[in-house]
Formats: sequence, structure tokens, C-alpha cells
Amino acid sequence: MSETTRRNAAEAFATLGPNNPLIHLSQKDKELLCAYLMVYDTISRPSASQEMNMESEERAARTAWDAAGLADRLEADVFHGPLAEILQPLSCGFELLPELLRAFASRVGGGLDLTGKPGRKGEVLVNQMLVTASEFVRLRTGRPNDEHVAELFQGISQGSGSDFSGAAIHKKRKRLEREYPAAYQALVLRLKKTFGSELTN
Repeated sequence: MSETTRRNAAEAFATLGPNNPLIHLSQKDKELLCAYLMVYDTISRPSASQEMNMESEERAARTAWDAAGLADRLEADVFHGPLAEILQPLSCGFELLPELLRAFASRVGGGLDLTGKPGRKGEVLVNQMLVTASEFVRLRTGRPNDEHVAELFQGISQGSGSDFSGAAIHKKRKRLEREYPAAYQALVLRLKKTFGSELTN
């Protein structure tokens, strides 16, 4: 971690009350948790949200899924259509193209769709960072401790998170889990794979 992150973590944790269980995290975990919350604080601000142009991502997802439609048309019109035999000398060697296009659509389109529905990808991407912090705390302490994460966030956000609460974190996590289960599960599994084998100090 950078010296700035260490300093910010120390200052944020100094604002916590004595009963906040997060004060018992290891120094490394404190710094990592603060890093998650600092990134969320930055990208959740209106000025940052406006700069996060998700149109290109949504366009890429639509294009990827269009590949599946193209695969269907190729099979219907070229490989199995009325002109299939006539076109065979030209299409020879490309018989697997529809299968490859469907696989491409599933991998690329499906992967991009993990970040949310069209028009809401930016919001989902921002909330994923907050949920990552919450799930990291769950991994380390046995429960999300959302109200205590909110207290820490208020120390990090320098006033911009004054109306932020544990209930708000809980709501965002449940919404992600309900509306984007694949994204939520991928997030949890990634945390467990990266940190699950490490002991909490």
C-alpha cells in the first residue's frame, strides 16, 4: 500500500469508537478496507459518475450478443439453407463459425452483462466496490458489520458520507445480490479465493 493509503487508513480508524469491531483487523486488512472505501468514495461522486462513460461498454455487450444472432442466420441461410450445397465450396472450412460466434457472444456479452442492465452499468459498477468492502469485512469478521463500515466510511469521506448508514450498505448489497446474482457471486468467490486462506489477526 502507498504511504497515502496508510496515512488515510490511520486517520480514518482513529475516528472509530472503541466498540467498533473493525479496530481489531490487522493493519494490512485495515489499509485494504480503506482502499476499497476510498475508491468507492471517489467514483460515487457525481462528477466522477459523469466521467464514467458506460456507453461503449453497453455497445460492446450488444455487439457481442449480435454475434449469436449472426450465427443463427449463417446456419439458416448459408450452411443449412436452400443454397447450402451451392455455397459449400465457398463456405468449406467455416462450418464451426456459428458455434464460435455463439461461444464468443456468451463469454463476452455475458461477461459485460455482469456489470448491470443497459443504462445502469455505471451504478452497478460503483456499488460493486462498496459491496466488495462489505463482503471483505464479512470474510474477516464473520458478518458484514455494515453499521461499522458506515462509521469508517464517514471518517474517509470527509463529510460527504454524513448521511451514509449501515442500512444503506445493506440495501445496496441485497439489491446487487437480488438483481445481479452472477456479479454478486463472482465478487464473493473472488474475495474468498484471494483472501479466504489468510488468517485474520
